[in-house]
Amino acid sequence: MQIEGYLQDLDDLNICRIKDLGDKRNFYAASMILFSLLNRVFDLGSEVAIAHNLGIPSMYREIFVLMRKNELIENDLAHRMIGLVTCPKQVHTRKKGKDFH
Repeated sequence: MQIEGYLQDLDDLNICRIKDLGDKRNFYAASMILFSLLNRVFDLGSEVAIAHNLGIPSMYREIFVLMRKNELIENDLAHRMIGLVTCPKQVHTRKKGKDFH
C-alpha cells in the first residue's frame, strides 16, 4: 500500500478529537494504521539507502542518519524521523518507571 492509502484509511476513521480514541476500536485501528505507515517509511528509507549505495542500515534510526549524512534529506526531517524511531522506546521505558533523560 502507498503512504496516501494509509493516510486515507486514517481519515476514514473520522477521529477528530482525543476523546474519539476512547473507543477501543478507534484506538487500535488508528494505532495499527500508524504502525503500518511507520513500517512503510522504514522500508522506503532502506530502499533509498541501498539504491544510493549507502549500505544496509542495521537499525531504523541509521536509515535517516545515512540519508542526512549523504544530503538526501534535510537535518530537521532526519531529527524528526529519528524521534519517531526512539519515541516508542521512550514510552516503553517510562511505563516501566525508568527515566530516559
